Amino acid sequence: MTQMSLPKGLAARYRIEELLGRGGFSKVYRATQLDLDRQVALKIMLPLGHEDFNSEDDSSGKGEDLSKRFSREARMISKLRCQNTITMYEFGSEDGRVFMCMEYVDGDNLADVLKNHGAMEPDRVANIAKQLLSSLHEAHTMGIMHRDIKPQNIMIFEHMGVRDQVRLLDFGIVKITNNNEYDQEVADLTSQETLLGTPRYMAPEYIRGEEYLPASDLYGVGLVLYGLAMGENAIKSNSSFQILSKQLEPESFRIEDDNEEIDLSLRLIINKLIRKELSERYETAQEVLSDLETREQSNLMATMSASHAFIIENAKVQQSSTKNYFLAAMLFAALLTGVLIWGILSRQDPQSTPGTDARVEKTQGERGAPVPSVGSDKTLVEANAAAAGIQPMMDTSKGTGTPEPTAADPATKEPGSDTPVVVAEATTTKKKATTKKKATKKRKTREEKPDTTNVPEEDPTTPTPTTKNPSSDPTPPKEK
Repeated sequence: MTQMSLPKGLAARYRIEELLGRGGFSKVYRATQLDLDRQVALKIMLPLGHEDFNSEDDSSGKGEDLSKRFSREARMISKLRCQNTITMYEFGSEDGRVFMCMEYVDGDNLADVLKNHGAMEPDRVANIAKQLLSSLHEAHTMGIMHRDIKPQNIMIFEHMGVRDQVRLLDFGIVKITNNNEYDQEVADLTSQETLLGTPRYMAPEYIRGEEYLPASDLYGVGLVLYGLAMGENAIKSNSSFQILSKQLEPESFRIEDDNEEIDLSLRLIINKLIRKELSERYETAQEVLSDLETREQSNLMATMSASHAFIIENAKVQQSSTKNYFLAAMLFAALLTGVLIWGILSRQDPQSTPGTDARVEKTQGERGAPVPSVGSDKTLVEANAAAAGIQPMMDTSKGTGTPEPTAADPATKEPGSDTPVVVAEATTTKKKATTKKKATKKRKTREEKPDTTNVPEEDPTTPTPTTKNPSSDPTPPKEK
């Protein structure tokens, strides 16, 4: 259809940009709404007898019934408010052509995504499932069954940096379970329809002609999720007959338990959705949403537990490292303190350092030299001076004038050694000799003094013997 072939009223309001898709009795275009300058999806019903009109989709053989079906779809979409359901802007008829103006979704349908990218990550599959089920939950609550759940009717797109936002399209063959809102003519129209939808995603009970329930839509959802998780359709054949035969087989499709790429909770949810026995399948979309929420919370708790365990383990390692660093720091501080104390003590004057005399004696004893007596400060100074090879001054305080032994005197050196030997015994021996001499002199004086108490009177005529005064003897007594 070109711009010129549009009904006059539509051509004044919309400009056709491209063909998006076609069905048995309608086509969908991307168009520009001229008054608002926005992109829209324009769905236009084909006129009866048009070359693209597929009479097989007109089950009653009357184009009027298709027009009613088209109008019913518009009324259904206008009642849905879920953000995951396509939004309708306008509905009407121009020159006998029924049309709908809907939200244009600039994204990809799941059939193209599956074909181009293969299997999705489990969390991504669960995210898409939650949005799709939210749309169906609202529709089912209002008594609306979609009846054509398939990847081509599910669009995903990115908006404001958030990817995989979902829109459910094409409520063209909806079934209304609450007939009180519609006249008997519309109810009769529904009853005339048979096997409308896509066999690959049809529920077995619907193929057998049984009542279509919310669980029938959920079966199609399960087969869509199976393809997203596995990267392939549950039914591989492209033959409609073989596909219908597979759907009617008693054995259910399932994701095997040994598939470790899909977590257990998601496998269980998908397998329950595609159970062929109606009694074993989820009954409502809300039940599936609850299980998906539980899965998400479980995964979050598992992640938090793993993170908590990692944090605790890391804290233990850090605590152990901190403890080791603390001990190492204490040892280093103790070592540094010891070095500082040793340095301070090693710089002190030996005279003011306890144990200096003992160290001098030990050092000189190791050299094999006589150890001087250091009973007085002077002797200690003389000993240190002699050890350094310094000539001491004359000892004038005693008036002796006798020089102290020096390091230059050969007699004060140890044979075969250049190390001076301090001779301190000479001074000590001299002092001892002087003291002994004085004691001997006093003793002799006492012995020579006469006892006048019992001595008889001398005869004046008797000559007094001459007593030799020891003190007058210039010859000093020999030292013993």
